[in-house]
Amino acid sequence: MRLRKVTLYSKQNCGLCSAAKDKLSRLGVEYQVRDIDYITSLHDGWREDGSIDVMAGHSTINNHIPMIQIDDRYYNYTGAMKELKRGR
Repeated sequence: MRLRKVTLYSKQNCGLCSAAKDKLSRLGVEYQVRDIDYITSLHDGWREDGSIDVMAGHSTINNHIPMIQIDDRYYNYTGAMKELKRGR
């Protein structure tokens, strides 16, 4: 499988987010987790860490959790799993 940059946008107490983490791990995919509650609130460092870009680009992101970014494209849970399996 080719190396891809995978980021999982999730939140606390989200069953589907936990399932996504489990599935990514079972597929052997290295991924980074971004806590959506943190990045959709203003905090020290928001200018440097790109949080404001996520907020601006995905104002309704909280309704689409988990969201999985593969390289430069965003997917819902099902779409991401299909994309990752296809790329094997």
